[in-house]
Order: sequence, then C-alpha cells, then structure tokens
Amino acid sequence: MNLVKKWILLVEDDKAFADLLMADLVKISDFKMIWAKTLPEGMTKLNNQKFSCILLDLQLEKHSGLKLIQQVRNPNATKQLNADTPIILMSGYLKGDVVVSVATLVQGIIAKPFKPTDVIQKNP
Repeated sequence: MNLVKKWILLVEDDKAFADLLMADLVKISDFKMIWAKTLPEGMTKLNNQKFSCILLDLQLEKHSGLKLIQQVRNPNATKQLNADTPIILMSGYLKGDVVVSVATLVQGIIAKPFKPTDVIQKNP
C-alpha cells in the first residue's frame, strides 16, 4: 500500500468549477489538491512546493495558461521544483494551433466539460 499522496495543483479561475473538480477528485482518488485562482498565485505555489501533477486552465481571467507552461518548462529559471512535473491542460476553447504549440510541453489535454475520471486516466 502506497501511503504517499499525490499533490496536484489546480490552476483555474472558475471557483465553482474548481470546487466541484477538487471535491470529485478527492472522493475517487488519493489525490490532495491545492487550488490557485490566478497565474501569479499558481507560480508562487509552484516555486514553493513539488507537485505530482499540474491541472491548468488554458484561459485564465487575466493570463493565458500558456505563460505558466513556458515559465515552468523554462530551462533558465532559477527555481526548478516542477520543471519535470506533468501538466494536463484543460480548456473549453481548444484550437488546433494551440494544441500543436503545447503538445510537446504537456502530458495531456482535456476538453471541457469532462469527467473527473478523465483526469485520473491522463495523470501519469
């Protein structure tokens, strides 16, 4: 029995969606969830804790999730706690050019709406 829980960072600006997703994932898995509403808040959390996975909304209120991906995957960044952490991109606005541009930087892409079990299936 593995007693180590996986910590997942959810970067999502829709609080109702975040609350629902976190509650559902905690019920059906052994994940522990931390929520960040904004890109700066997400980056602060990523600089202070190692995560097993990052669930990232593509379109945040004031920023694009692509900016967070670029910062996390930046080989010249000073803090590299999560440089190799799997990222699962979530969006209801997926376009072909976006998918192509991030395909090598993320481990999964999920179109909204989705079921919490979809996240578990994508989580490495």
